[in-house]
Amino acid sequence: MRYELQIHMTDEDFAAFNVFHTTRSVYGKQMTRRLKLLVGGMFALAAAMYFLLKGINEESVLYAVLLAVVGGLFIWRYDKVFGKAMAKTLKRMKKTGKMPYSPDTRIEFYDDRVVEITNEHRTELYWPTVERLCLVKGQAWYLYLNNSSAMVLPVEQIKAQTDIGEFYRFLEGKCPVVDRFEK
Repeated sequence: MRYELQIHMTDEDFAAFNVFHTTRSVYGKQMTRRLKLLVGGMFALAAAMYFLLKGINEESVLYAVLLAVVGGLFIWRYDKVFGKAMAKTLKRMKKTGKMPYSPDTRIEFYDDRVVEITNEHRTELYWPTVERLCLVKGQAWYLYLNNSSAMVLPVEQIKAQTDIGEFYRFLEGKCPVVDRFEK
C-alpha cells in the first residue's frame, strides 16, 4: 500500500461535490447547459403560445416580458438554486436515516488499484477504470470513477495525513486526465 487516508465526509463536502459536479465538471456542465436551454426554450414557447392565443397586445407583451425575466433568473441563478435544493434534500435524507454517502471512509491507494472501505461496503477499483482527477483549489480533489460518482478527498484531510505534493504526483501518474479548477 502506497497511501492510506481516513476521510470524514460532511454534508458540506457532499453538497460541494454535487454542486461542483453539476455546474463545473466536464460531465455536469453539458447536462446543465442542456437543462438551461430546455428551460429557456419552454419559457419562450409559453410566451409564443400566449401571443398566438391572445394576440399581440399590452397584456401579452407584459406576460412575455415576465416570462423572459423569470426564465432569465432561473438560468442566471441555477447554481445557487441547485445548491439550496441539495441542502434541503440532504436534510430530508438525514431525517430518514438514508444518507447517500458514508461519513467515514478508509481509502487505500496501491500501485495497481484503489480500495474504498466503509462500514457498509468495500469497493476495489483498478486504476484503468478511474476516469479523471479534478482538483478544486483549496477545497477538495475528486477522483472520478465514472461520469456520476467520485471519491471525495477534502484537501485539508489530505494535508493532515500525507505529503500532499507526493500524493498528487502519485495520483497524476495514475489518472488519465487531471483537471484543475479555481475555487
